[in-house]
Amino acid sequence: MHLLTLGLNHTTAPVEVRERLAFAEGDQPDSLRRLRENYGLAEAAILSTCNRSEIYAASEETHFDGVQAYLSEHHALELVHIEPCLYRHTDAEAATHLFRVASGIDSLVIGESQILKQVREALEMSQSTGSARLVINEVFQRALHVGKRARSETDIGRGRLSVATAAVELAGQIFDRLEDRRALLLGAGEMMELTAQYLVEANLTQFTVANRTVERAQDLASRFDGDALSLDDLEHRLTDADIVIASTAAPDFVITESAVRSAMSGRRGRPLFLIDIAVPRDIDPAIRDV
Repeated sequence: MHLLTLGLNHTTAPVEVRERLAFAEGDQPDSLRRLRENYGLAEAAILSTCNRSEIYAASEETHFDGVQAYLSEHHALELVHIEPCLYRHTDAEAATHLFRVASGIDSLVIGESQILKQVREALEMSQSTGSARLVINEVFQRALHVGKRARSETDIGRGRLSVATAAVELAGQIFDRLEDRRALLLGAGEMMELTAQYLVEANLTQFTVANRTVERAQDLASRFDGDALSLDDLEHRLTDADIVIASTAAPDFVITESAVRSAMSGRRGRPLFLIDIAVPRDIDPAIRDV
C-alpha cells in the first residue's frame, strides 16, 4: 500500500485558486466516501485550511489519476487549469511533507499554533467516516507526535504564533497604542475568537463583531465586552473603526472598494488598517489603491 499526497498551498497557488479548491467542512464526509468508493482509494484524509488544500490517500497504485480526477470534478475545474499549482508526494516523501506541516515548518506563519489542531481534526474526520485505517491512522498519528515534539523540544512554537496573532502584531506596528483604537471583526468563528482574545491581551477594549448571523456575533462579542451587528450594517462602522480584521466564509467580498472610499471621506486623514485572514477573501483587493 502506498501513501499519496496531492495538494496546493500559499507557496504554489494564488489566493483566488486556493479559495476555489478549498473543502468546506460539511462537504468532507461525502468527499472522503466518494474518494474511496468511486476513485479506487483504500483510505483518504483531507486537510483544508486557510492556506492549503491537501488530499492524503492510501492506494495500491502510485499514480494520482483518481485523486486528481476527484479534485477536478468536485470543484468543477479542468485539471489543466489547476495542475501547475499542485504538488504530489509519494510514500516517504508524502509522510515527510505531513510531518513538516504538523510541525509548522510549512505554514504561512512559521510555527503557527493552529495547524496541529487542524491535522488532528483531519484525522478525526477521516476516522469518523471509516476512511482512516492502517496507513492514514499511522502516518497522521506519527505526524501529531512529531508536531508535539517540535513544539516542546524547539523554539518553533514559542509565543502563540498564528495568522491571527500576526494580524494583531502587525496592527500593533502600525498604531503605537492599541488601547486607543477601535477594532471591527468580521466573522464569528474560531479564528475571530482567537483574534478577539489577542486584541484584548494587547489592551484593545473597543471592538465590534459583525457576522451574517447576528446571534453568533453577539455570543462572541459578549465574551469580550464588545458589541455586535449584522454584516449588512457594517459600512457605517468603517468610519469609526481603526482596525478591521476579516475571517468569514462569505463567497463574495464583504468589504468593497466603494465602502472604504466612503469611509475614508469621513475619517479626516485617520489611517484605516484592513486585513483578511481567511479564504475566501473578505476584502476587495482594489482597496489597496484607496
